[in-house]
Amino acid sequence: MKNVMYYYNAVEGEEELHEDEEVAKLVNGEVIERNGEYWRITEVLTTTGLGTPKPLDIVRVFLAGPVP
Repeated sequence: MKNVMYYYNAVEGEEELHEDEEVAKLVNGEVIERNGEYWRITEVLTTTGLGTPKPLDIVRVFLAGPVP
């Protein structure tokens, strides 16, 4: 399980928990649907093992758009 934070045009948006398989699909250059609009992934940054007692990976996903 990973904590995913979405940034829309560099503005912080939603924070969600995702399974590892879902996070693996977040790839630079891909277009994803969020809130009924399509966004291009410009960057995916992962920080590993934050927090206690159970460390959690933090994934920051930067989106540009919406894409027509």
